[in-house]
Amino acid sequence: MRRNSFTDRKNFSTEIDLSRFDAINAMHASERVSSRYAFIPTTRALSTLREFGWFPVHAMQATTRVEANEGFQKHMIRLSNTRYLKEMQVGSTVPQILLTNSHAGSAAFDLSIGLFEKVCSNGLIVQRENMADIRVRHVGYADERMAEALASILPHVEPTLELTDQFKRLTLSDEEREIFARSAIELRFDGEKYDVKPADILYARRQEEKAPTLWNTYNVTQEKIIEGDVRMRNVEAGSKRYGKTRRSRAVGGLDENNKLNRALWMLTEKMAELKGVKVDA
Repeated sequence: MRRNSFTDRKNFSTEIDLSRFDAINAMHASERVSSRYAFIPTTRALSTLREFGWFPVHAMQATTRVEANEGFQKHMIRLSNTRYLKEMQVGSTVPQILLTNSHAGSAAFDLSIGLFEKVCSNGLIVQRENMADIRVRHVGYADERMAEALASILPHVEPTLELTDQFKRLTLSDEEREIFARSAIELRFDGEKYDVKPADILYARRQEEKAPTLWNTYNVTQEKIIEGDVRMRNVEAGSKRYGKTRRSRAVGGLDENNKLNRALWMLTEKMAELKGVKVDA
């Protein structure tokens, strides 16, 4: 099945056209859901968020192997706010709101915090241990509930930005950066099948990312883990491809993308804690 994920990564502040995303524009639920399922258009939630200045800059919808769910599957929209865009300087980090939904009966509305790193165009997802995602159920849905959910999550934005500033000031040793990379490799790759070198994960293509800060280490690693093109040598015993090297593919699945992004953020927080940084919001 097809995967839809479109955005001009250089124009993250520009609102995108969502008309190409069937699931986002669905006007009814999948025929597979119960008659008790309460269908709420994603576009309705987006209209409420727009009233508070949040507009879509990126969208992605999951793949599905169930034909009846095509056009109703889980989808995620990244939203930016003009206020934060004006306050951010070139080369800095912009906060975003992530809205996730599904019309196949598998998910409620979910609001969480994301970040956009201007230097490398990385779309990041924040996973704080003391900050749960805000969920809005379809049953009993009202626009006021989405507004309340937004109001609940916004107070976490500024503390998250302050934490990223600390990550940017925190220098890692070569050993610490290798530990970080090895931990990230374990999240993404099957170590019994593939050998991935930490140096390949840590290689910075852009001059702005060469300083050995925790923030740069996180961003470079996130890009390699999510976007792929990392060398992997097959080390599986008895495999016909033993010893052969190939490049990793980009993470295409929406759920896997979210899972890895969240795990990488938590890994970054743990490294900061080991370096003496208090990460509680």
